[in-house]
Amino acid sequence: VLNVDFAPFASAEARGGPGRGAPEALPHVASVLSEVLQSPEVMKLPGLCIAEGRAAWRVTLDVYVLDADGSVVDVALLAAIAALRDTRI
Repeated sequence: VLNVDFAPFASAEARGGPGRGAPEALPHVASVLSEVLQSPEVMKLPGLCIAEGRAAWRVTLDVYVLDADGSVVDVALLAAIAALRDTRI
């Protein structure tokens, strides 16, 4: 499960207010991260299996963007991969 959110101070667009909502980049960032992180080169899904056909670990990743003044997708992807590589089951 992947959740991506922008801090209210991340960009002018993320501050909200009348006529403003989540940044337009939010769905794009979530989509790219999801696609890359679910690829076999990044996530070894068989490694999450506890009992074949019965139980498996569930991975939840929350990405909270603090500053959206650059390449958000690249930085979010690096942070996500670093967090997953550091996780031990």
